[in-house]
Amino acid sequence: MSWEDREMQKALEADGEKLRQLTGEDHGPWTHSLPHAVDWQFQRVNDEGDGYIIEVLVRYDIEPYVPGRLSGPPEDCYPPEGGYVTDLFAFTPDANEVVELTNAERKEVTDWIEQHHDHDADLRGDPDAAYDAWRDDQMDGRDDWAGEDF
Repeated sequence: MSWEDREMQKALEADGEKLRQLTGEDHGPWTHSLPHAVDWQFQRVNDEGDGYIIEVLVRYDIEPYVPGRLSGPPEDCYPPEGGYVTDLFAFTPDANEVVELTNAERKEVTDWIEQHHDHDADLRGDPDAAYDAWRDDQMDGRDDWAGEDF
């Protein structure tokens, strides 16, 4: 997380606290509204050299994954795109406090998410993306469509 991101997060948390004082309702920091979450554990070492495990709730957002099309006419082929984590924050299990991750911890969880995120579930929630995926499957199944008059 960059310095600007940390400063923005602090400002938004302060705004949330001010709203809580004014309205009596918990508005929480903006990072709690990220659409995806996964429980995670990290092994850390304290100043005395003793190892301990920290459990966190990782909330994240991810770009939609668009699989590439590698067969057919060249003008219809394209490489895969997306599937990258765009926002990632770790919280204590009760989601009240942000936990700073080291670069190695951030890379570990980001790599795992990018490999294991269920992009098909995202498509099921987006009718346009689901239709595009269905259309691509239909076109991939027809080898004889090229050159036909429609």
